Amino acid sequence: GSVAVTVSSETTSNENGPTVCGDGYYACEDKSYCVFNIQRCDGSSSIYQCQDASDENDNACKDDDSNGWDEHDGSDDGNDGDDGNDGDDGNDGDDGNDGDDKPQMSFVLFNGETFSEDISEGVLVAMEKWTDQSTWYTACNDNANANVAGTICRYFGFKMGQLVPASYYIPKAGLPIPYGATNVMCPAGASSPNDCDVTEYWEAKVPCFSGEQIAVQCGDMAWKMSIPSFKVAVREVKGGSALRGKAFCEVEAEKFGADIASSSGIGAVLMNLRKSDQFSTSSTTGYELEMVSEGKWNKKMGAYKMKIKQNLESGESAKSQCYICVSYVEEGSQWVHKRDADCAYPGVTDEVIKEMISKMKDQADEE
Repeated sequence: GSVAVTVSSETTSNENGPTVCGDGYYACEDKSYCVFNIQRCDGSSSIYQCQDASDENDNACKDDDSNGWDEHDGSDDGNDGDDGNDGDDGNDGDDGNDGDDKPQMSFVLFNGETFSEDISEGVLVAMEKWTDQSTWYTACNDNANANVAGTICRYFGFKMGQLVPASYYIPKAGLPIPYGATNVMCPAGASSPNDCDVTEYWEAKVPCFSGEQIAVQCGDMAWKMSIPSFKVAVREVKGGSALRGKAFCEVEAEKFGADIASSSGIGAVLMNLRKSDQFSTSSTTGYELEMVSEGKWNKKMGAYKMKIKQNLESGESAKSQCYICVSYVEEGSQWVHKRDADCAYPGVTDEVIKEMISKMKDQADEE
């Protein structure tokens, strides 16, 4: 399989040739795509390659530096093995590196649509800078751990991150970038994958397959949950003896920067704050919370929708209600709340409401 990258706004044009693509890409002559250099001269006519087949023509298959692509197929590049140095590079075996020839790589993330340094999630893609800038690699996730995720995310400017399945981002056609490393191990606090130890993939004893690439989700907070907006529309019916309406509760929930507000692990309920019966012994605040309805995720609205269907007691009206949205993690202890802007009891503090919600949750857990 192969993937084509559409020309972005960051690419430029020249007067005498095709769109200029970044390092590691070849520009189709019809300016339709920037394709990976590894797709050039591969004999493929996939729909993901140049539609004008210019990635298979003589110019694309040149084995020299004129097109930014050197030593693609190992054929003779006209050097005949003689670089004019007669075997002596004047370095006398000492390159000043003292045996340390570890390549320095630059990195981007691929989120299924684009390759960029400015996104927060995706498959890690490395580009070798010191030799052939057209050489791209991915890394296998064998033995990768939280230190690896943290290192990658710090490299891209985030405070933390987690490993996730690469299948979140790899297209059905596959990702035509070979493995270059496996068994990546990073010291705690490292700020670049260049600081990590790796096993070069061609030396690995255990193979890796598609979907086993290292992929991350990054963020500045491990967990964030909030209710940006909560709207209620309610009316009196049956001669003022009942209420009918609906509420929409917008929930934002992120884990390491990934949106999970609409996932099956997040829920929301609608509650109503009411004055306690004067003879009630269950409330120490003079108020109690009453369950109104469960919320259902409404994709179109991007919020949880709750129905309001309740009877009114003597002296109550639509204006005497105080609706509260509570969003929670179904298999956890985390939750947040937000009251309706028209709450009839503005003097009841959020701390009191939190205490009441916690007590209700504890009772539900015991049951």
